[in-house]
Amino acid sequence: MEPPAGPYAATEAGTLHRVTVYVRSTDRSGHVPLYVELVRRARREGVMGASALPCVAGFGRAGVLHGAGRHGVPRDRPVMVLVVDTPERVARFVRVLAQIAPESFAVLDEVTGGVLSARTGADE
Repeated sequence: MEPPAGPYAATEAGTLHRVTVYVRSTDRSGHVPLYVELVRRARREGVMGASALPCVAGFGRAGVLHGAGRHGVPRDRPVMVLVVDTPERVARFVRVLAQIAPESFAVLDEVTGGVLSARTGADE
């Protein structure tokens, strides 16, 4: 994949893997929210980056709508945890994920990424 057009250019671009894990805000790992534990474990495993993103609403296998609370107050919201790194490190994290959250749904995909930096020079 080519670097993005425009005022920024990708540097150190390469093929990466991203795993997106779908959990609920009420899921726990011990006394901690599961999404927090997943981000902590990703950091401990040395992955390039991990983020937990709260979702407005969603449903899973059972078809139950999560996040739609009374009077607009969300409860039991879906949370997506995204982890990005080399295929080897993501595979290692997926093994950890299988131990911590064996019933969670996850999507693994290949992405192209890199650090963005401002372009400089005469070609602008």
